[in-house]
Amino acid sequence: MTNTNLHKALILITFVVLLMILYQHNVGSQHDNSNTCEVYAQKCTVTLDQGQLIMDFPEQLVVEEMLNVKFTLPQGIEIEQVVIEGVNMYMGKLPVHFEPDRLESSLKAEYHVDDQLTQRNGEFFLGSCHLNEMQWQMLITLSITNSANNTEQSTSKVIIVRALFTTQQ
Repeated sequence: MTNTNLHKALILITFVVLLMILYQHNVGSQHDNSNTCEVYAQKCTVTLDQGQLIMDFPEQLVVEEMLNVKFTLPQGIEIEQVVIEGVNMYMGKLPVHFEPDRLESSLKAEYHVDDQLTQRNGEFFLGSCHLNEMQWQMLITLSITNSANNTEQSTSKVIIVRALFTTQQ
């Protein structure tokens, strides 16, 4: 191999390694760990600046059955989109379908919450695979609106909250 070919090969290898490092950095920083929770005892809570986002799964999380989730949201936060993805195996993007619903007074007392909380009930379906234990992540895209007092101006931003859980085969 001549010096020119060796030089070109080293430049190509360096370029490929640099691309791999950048890709891993982007994938790793795609989700803010401060907005991540793990489902424990069928509940998951994330503390946001506006209050707590509570996710409650009334049934045990299993595959090949319609499942429900209850989202309790503080004032000024709306759900834009919810999808579930496999972590340890690609399973596509599974949507969560939901309808708006005001939080009932009995739940307000249980969670010690304000009158301004909203509850959204969703349902989803998890597919099965050949793995004995499947790891999942629920990605909740939230729109946060902050309106200034006595003015019609408001600002909004979008954040992603991640809930992690596993299912057994």
